[in-house]
Amino acid sequence: MYNLVIYVETPEASGVNLSYLSSPLATIGRYEGSNTAIDAPEWTRMEVNRPLQFRQPRGAMAEVVMKLAFWTENAEIVSLFIWLEWT
Repeated sequence: MYNLVIYVETPEASGVNLSYLSSPLATIGRYEGSNTAIDAPEWTRMEVNRPLQFRQPRGAMAEVVMKLAFWTENAEIVSLFIWLEWT
């Protein structure tokens, strides 16, 4: 099984409370099967344990996190309260 997860890091210089600098992990994709299968998502062929970094405005990421918090997959990983508190 392949899991694609995301978390958000905020720079210390942002002035955000230190306990909120890193978000909980959230699942944004799951796939069961071989990563060489025709229907396998491209992300299943990414190098394992090598994070992909990108930068987005804080408001945009808070919106993404709010949506992910309500996904069934993420109820298994963290409590909804923790996600909503983080945003």
